[in-house]
Amino acid sequence: MDALDISSAAMIGNSMGGVVGVNVAMRHPERVSKLVTIGGVGPNIFSQNPSEGTRLLQQFADAPSREGLVRWLECMVFDPSVITEERIEERWETANDPASHQSLEAMYGSKAFAAQQQMMSKSDVPPYWSMMHKVQCPTLLTWGLDDRRCPPDMPMIPLRLIPNAELHIFPNCGHWVMVEAKEAFERVTTEFLLRGSIER
Repeated sequence: MDALDISSAAMIGNSMGGVVGVNVAMRHPERVSKLVTIGGVGPNIFSQNPSEGTRLLQQFADAPSREGLVRWLECMVFDPSVITEERIEERWETANDPASHQSLEAMYGSKAFAAQQQMMSKSDVPPYWSMMHKVQCPTLLTWGLDDRRCPPDMPMIPLRLIPNAELHIFPNCGHWVMVEAKEAFERVTTEFLLRGSIER
């Protein structure tokens, strides 16, 4: 943002990108005018941790195979027809790149997950989601009702802690809200981002 001379902006983040957006909004509130997250933000309350989608992603990160990729991709969506051969091939090609796989393993592999859990248990720093009351900007949490990667119990704590938060859950939709509920997501998000701009 500094390089582009942008002092403040609205941010949209998908899954981990939403967690990044929340952390930026907590640490640099003057830089984030509005925040939109797509799944991923908050802790599992009622659902198992790691979730089904996370476990499939770990398995794929640990031992990449085309079959494992398909199992994980199909877990990301409500409608399996979204997972086309073209999408599979595109992801498989990326996964076969050594640098890409190294990043995937470092972020989502079972060893990385275990190390994160161990670090969190020994750290004096509270989890990021427990400090979300520091998010000052209006925040739109979006979620797929059928998300098996980040189940829809996760936004309950962000919704309660973030002072100006609202939640929109899309039916018949998995983790990829911006893909499976594209038109509805864009309509809801555009309304949220433009809200209040006319009055100014």
